[in-house]
Amino acid sequence: MHNHNMKTNNVAVLIDIENINDVKWVRSVLKGSGQYGEVVVKRAVGNWTAKGEKLQNELTALGVALVHQASTGKGNNASDTRLVIEAMDLLHDPTLSINVFVLATSDVDFVPLATRLRSSGIYVVGYGHVKSSELWKKSVDEFIQLGQTKHQNADTETKESTGPVINPVPKKLAKLIRKALTELAKEGPNGVLGTNLHARIRELVPSFNYKKLGFKSFKKLVLTLDFAEVPDTHTTGDFRVTVRKAK
Repeated sequence: MHNHNMKTNNVAVLIDIENINDVKWVRSVLKGSGQYGEVVVKRAVGNWTAKGEKLQNELTALGVALVHQASTGKGNNASDTRLVIEAMDLLHDPTLSINVFVLATSDVDFVPLATRLRSSGIYVVGYGHVKSSELWKKSVDEFIQLGQTKHQNADTETKESTGPVINPVPKKLAKLIRKALTELAKEGPNGVLGTNLHARIRELVPSFNYKKLGFKSFKKLVLTLDFAEVPDTHTTGDFRVTVRKAK
């Protein structure tokens, strides 16, 4: 049940069926997407004349709309272009107010789409296979590798955390985050959704990028702030932030 005192995220899931073409992966994407808010759009884009009826029936049973794009030549460029069009239509649809996009693909060609969505203050989650390029992983706010369990993700983060150098959050930026958190916290007693805080900061500072500060995720940045508190640090997906009470 949603807390009506909090802003509820509307999530759009777009699946590149030419790339993520197994129902078990689609189920994994849909299950994970629900952690970011209410999934209001579920679409799988591709050339469906080349896909088996079994897959079509399985995805339809999951409530996924099948968006057909006929091939216009070699490669999957037509499907890629159609997925981008679907994303931009959703971005500018005022009746949906999408603020979280989940892009299920391992295709590096979607980097410009992820960058465009993020520039509009959208939180972008990428799902992909182990073969996904580092460029694609870095272009989204959060990347989740298909086939990994939560424990495997945690182990991976622990190993990688010794790699990049984490820079202290600049005082000016920390002050801005504190102000944004305090203002958003007035809307409800149960804390602020991490995606909402991230979006507000991006509105105030369009160039904000936690990865440039060395953080693997926005949550990891928040955990270093002495004025912010994340009640449950073990959750995956979206999280809530509260203003730490003065002792």
